[in-house]
Amino acid sequence: MSFNKNSYQILNNLISKDVCEVSAREFEMARDIATATANNGHKFPYQDEMVENSFSWYSPLVFEALSDTLIKQRVEEIVGEPVYPTYSYARIYYTDAEMKYHIDRSSSEFSVSLCVKVDPDYPWHLGMETLDGEKFYAEQQPGDAILYKGNELFHWRDPYKGTEQINAFFFYVRANGPKAILKYDTRPGLGMPPQSRRWDSNKQWELFPGKTNY
Repeated sequence: MSFNKNSYQILNNLISKDVCEVSAREFEMARDIATATANNGHKFPYQDEMVENSFSWYSPLVFEALSDTLIKQRVEEIVGEPVYPTYSYARIYYTDAEMKYHIDRSSSEFSVSLCVKVDPDYPWHLGMETLDGEKFYAEQQPGDAILYKGNELFHWRDPYKGTEQINAFFFYVRANGPKAILKYDTRPGLGMPPQSRRWDSNKQWELFPGKTNY
C-alpha cells in the first residue's frame, strides 16, 4: 500500500507489546492521580468534548517521549521526509464511549493512532473514510497503529461495548512545509501543557482552514 497514494497506512506491530504494557500502566497511574485530586465530583473529570465516558490527557510524558523517538522515526521512513512532532494525546475509553466523525486539526498533518490496551472480549476498531469516500474499519491489537493524513481523512469510533481501552495519538507536521510553524503545537517544548501554546486551536484553524472544525 502506498501512503502517498492512499493517505493512510496500516502499521501492525509498530510498538512492542512490552512497551505498550508499561505505557498503559503509567497512563493508568496518571489517571488515578488526576482523578483522586479532581474536585468536581464528575464520574469522568478529565473527559474531552470529543469523547464522553473517557479519561483524556494532552501531552502525557510517556507518549511525548515516544512521539519524538520510535514513532517519529517510522513516520519519517514512510512519508519520506523529516517531520516535527506537534503533540501527543491519549484516552482511556469506557463503556458507551463514542468518538465523533471528524478530521484532525491543523497540527495533525500526519496522525498516528496507536492501540495500547484492549478488552480482549470486545474488540473496538477505528472507522476511517478514504479520499474516495470508502469507509472501512482498522482492526487493532496492542502495538498496532494506523498512520494517516489527519487533515484529510475523516475517522470515528462506534459506541464501545467493552470495559476499558487505551489509545494514544501522535501528531506531526512537515519540517519543511508551511505548517512547520506549528512545531510542538506552538509550545516551548514537548511535555508542556496546552496552556503554554502560543496559538490555540481556533487560531490554528484560522491560519490553516480545514474541511471542518470541532
